[in-house]
Amino acid sequence: MAEDLDTLVAGIRACRICENILDPRPVVQITKNAKLLVAGQAPGLRVHETGLPFNDASGDRLRAWMGIGRETFYDASKIAVAGMAFCFPGYDAAGSDKPPPKICAAHWRLRLLAARPAFETTLLVGFYAQDWHLGDKAHGNMTETVKAWRAYAPRYIPLPHPSWRNTGWIKKKSMVRGRAGSLSQAARAACLALLTFAAACAPRIAGQGIENGTPQIQPDAFVTRDGLRLPYRHWDAEQPIAIIVALHGMSDYSNAFDMPATWWATKGITTYAYDQRGFGQSPNRGLWPGADALRGDLTDFVEAAHAKHPNLPVYALGESMGGAVVLTALASARPPRVDGAILVAPAVWSRNDMPWTYRTALWAVGHTVPWMTFTGRGLNIWPSDNIEMLRKLSRDPLFQHETRADAIYGLVDLMDQAHNAPAHLDHPPDILFLYGAKDQIIPAPPTEAVIKALDGHARVKRYDHGYHMLMRDLEAKKVWSDTLDWIASGRSTPD
Repeated sequence: MAEDLDTLVAGIRACRICENILDPRPVVQITKNAKLLVAGQAPGLRVHETGLPFNDASGDRLRAWMGIGRETFYDASKIAVAGMAFCFPGYDAAGSDKPPPKICAAHWRLRLLAARPAFETTLLVGFYAQDWHLGDKAHGNMTETVKAWRAYAPRYIPLPHPSWRNTGWIKKKSMVRGRAGSLSQAARAACLALLTFAAACAPRIAGQGIENGTPQIQPDAFVTRDGLRLPYRHWDAEQPIAIIVALHGMSDYSNAFDMPATWWATKGITTYAYDQRGFGQSPNRGLWPGADALRGDLTDFVEAAHAKHPNLPVYALGESMGGAVVLTALASARPPRVDGAILVAPAVWSRNDMPWTYRTALWAVGHTVPWMTFTGRGLNIWPSDNIEMLRKLSRDPLFQHETRADAIYGLVDLMDQAHNAPAHLDHPPDILFLYGAKDQIIPAPPTEAVIKALDGHARVKRYDHGYHMLMRDLEAKKVWSDTLDWIASGRSTPD
């Protein structure tokens, strides 16, 4: 008969079996409800001192690999943490942590695992956990075991230990992105384990109010037809020749256009940019508003801009997610009445273009833990070569640094629609399509597929040194200038 889990955990925390070789202070986090087990090797000194598992730089790196924050990681109802030893084993002569004493696993581990339902997935962090759990199914060394993670998933996901001492190993042994055994895929696959955290539920979409008003650009906000007040910024030209309505990307807000819009204002273009629903200082921050609401707001703002500037052409500009909103709005039943559309690195990465691991994990977390938040830490993806700009953005409280799972799910729905939008365009306006050859956010194949599907309806500008944030890159002024020239020309004949 299995032992009572609570009694067993109390026994582990009181254990003094190794007191002749170390200072016992057992650290364990486990409940009957957790579906994911993080199996490390043994606590380090900081964990020993604080009593909190992975409460150190190694833990920060592991959580970045998993794409979760501390609040989720330390929620014992979701995640269990039980190393191959529960106490800090001390340092060896070289200053490294000693291996976990084998007596700990021999005395406690099987009993602990038997005292509760089997875990859906176990992250095997480091050699000792892999050796114990995989036995003769492990490869000859950790490198080969990690590379072969698909053979063990989803029950086990082997990972290298995230210690700073392994930084060189990780950089040297990680294979290039996209190969089956890459470390980045193994880390992302770890997120797949989160799919069983809770009973199934649907992604949440922020509710809309009753449509009973006329959309208006007021001095301090854009008032939507359902009564929401969306903060906006504007950069006014003294004698404007055109109006741009600019839509920011995912996690961003209206200040994304401060650099180009300031420059455009000196050249005769007035720019408006509003915080889209759920972003910046708008209501329901962090909640996905639904693509229909985003498209409706764009169409309404464009109409309000026409009313405010009746004799000027109005252009819609969308960056990344904003580009997907613009493109799908043009293909909708109520397209915005624009004189032209500018798509800046539009988000057109559809599900069909994603690896199966991404698609599966996306559906799972979107329908089981929609409230869970993810970050981009640890992915080693650069959205721009403008490092100073990125540093400022990392400190900006209005930029969303964590994103809900259901918001990511909603974004991918929108990207699906954007990828298919060219086939549904009916007499579209002139389109300027801008993208960078070094874009690490939206892969080149879906971008090229959408350009091809536009079938000559767009003028395409490709920047060899451009990243995803083209309007804020180090060579952004060329992008600003090309946009200005295209608007001034009043045409979009393909190059």
